[in-house]
Amino acid sequence: MWIERKETKQNFINNLLSLKNQVLIVRGARQVGKTSFILNALAELKQYPQLKLNLLYPSSINLDGMEYFGRDFFGQAETGEEFIKNIELEIGAPKNLGYPVLVFIDEADRYPKSLEAIQTLATQSDKIKFIFTGSNLENIKVINAATGRKKYFDLFPIMFKEFLEAQTNSKFSTYLDQISLDHLEITEYLHHQLTEQLNTYLRLGGMPKILDTYLDPNLDTKQIPNIIKDLAVSIEENIKTVLDNKSMLYEYEDVLRKIANLSMNTLKFTQLQVQHAGRSEAKKLINKTVGARVAHKIRLLESEKDLSKYIIFDCGIANYLLSGSDLLKTKINEKNLAILYETLLVLN
Repeated sequence: MWIERKETKQNFINNLLSLKNQVLIVRGARQVGKTSFILNALAELKQYPQLKLNLLYPSSINLDGMEYFGRDFFGQAETGEEFIKNIELEIGAPKNLGYPVLVFIDEADRYPKSLEAIQTLATQSDKIKFIFTGSNLENIKVINAATGRKKYFDLFPIMFKEFLEAQTNSKFSTYLDQISLDHLEITEYLHHQLTEQLNTYLRLGGMPKILDTYLDPNLDTKQIPNIIKDLAVSIEENIKTVLDNKSMLYEYEDVLRKIANLSMNTLKFTQLQVQHAGRSEAKKLINKTVGARVAHKIRLLESEKDLSKYIIFDCGIANYLLSGSDLLKTKINEKNLAILYETLLVLN
């Protein structure tokens, strides 16, 4: 089941087509649906010539019926000039095509040379629009920072309004649109219906695999506990891979669970220290978690010190970390419920 995100998609398309001396960097946590979202948006731009690369693979590959070029197509040159020549050889001179070429580069963090080339690629934006994505782009060190050449597009989990729109009975979204702070027109009955939907979303969150399973009548919701476990493990492992040899210090630590439990308060790095890993490693771990878009840093503006809260990126993931894998049935205590509501409000 595909959950449409009309406003988000149109915003993405507008950002892409309006690029001027920049490339578009799509950021978002692992498994948030970046690749599927981009491919869905590109399908609406069929008049534009398109090329797709997946830099996880050394050469061309077919993934789910979609043809991708690999790292060999990008080439070895960090300047990106070899890559541009390969594009021209594949589709012809972009200036003769009528429309700019759209080039989607997935898993760019797996091939840092591609990030070094951004300075050069951005200058081609009148003829070629480049889209980069990957789950650890901000955690990759590059020599050429290409300041000013990157335009960011943040993809968050599916929002509550989009969850309502995805349901067969789309009246819920219409009701939500009718509510405003200065003109509230909704009956007690409709208020109750929306509250029930909000409580469901609060528990499930906005991860596409979870909502697909919940909303698709052909799928069994009993699969959700296993899906959420796999998602959480995959996300945490993705963060630990960028800690280099220090990752072993946190191999058996539920780092995300600690962050979720501490999210109601300002975070002290000492609370994340483990044996043989001091404050500096704990701070690095937090920074990498933020860089992977798995946690969001919220500064306390009125504080004279650098005190910050860290919010897990999705209330469903937070629900799993706090209350267990049975997202819909497990009783949530008041403290954890407060954390989930804060997460929902911040990210919606």
